[in-house]
Amino acid sequence: MEKSQNSGSSSKTYDALLLEEDEVVGIEEPKKQLVHQLKLITELIGSPDDASLGFLRSDNARRYVRQLPQYPAQQFSARFRNTSPGALDLLEKMLVFDPSRRIIVNVVQRAVLHVSPVQKHLLP
Repeated sequence: MEKSQNSGSSSKTYDALLLEEDEVVGIEEPKKQLVHQLKLITELIGSPDDASLGFLRSDNARRYVRQLPQYPAQQFSARFRNTSPGALDLLEKMLVFDPSRRIIVNVVQRAVLHVSPVQKHLLP
């Protein structure tokens, strides 16, 4: 792989680069940030099961996530005290590892805005 800073092109995908040895100048800091974000996410929503990793296109990324420390999901009601049950339910539906299992944005918009059937045509 070329180590050129001028060219943004590479035959490797970005997620593959993040999960390999630092071959590109300046990749260490984003790699640390990515790992830290992934740790925070898994500590809150729990470690993903194999079925939740299907959306990852990179085999390297799936292997990497599988080898991370395993965390159980936290109870949102304990983590976010004084939060309404409806808000907790919405959080649990939004904060899901697999994007295809997350609540759909249009559903959230309508729920938050309490849109009547007559007003639905105004939403994107």
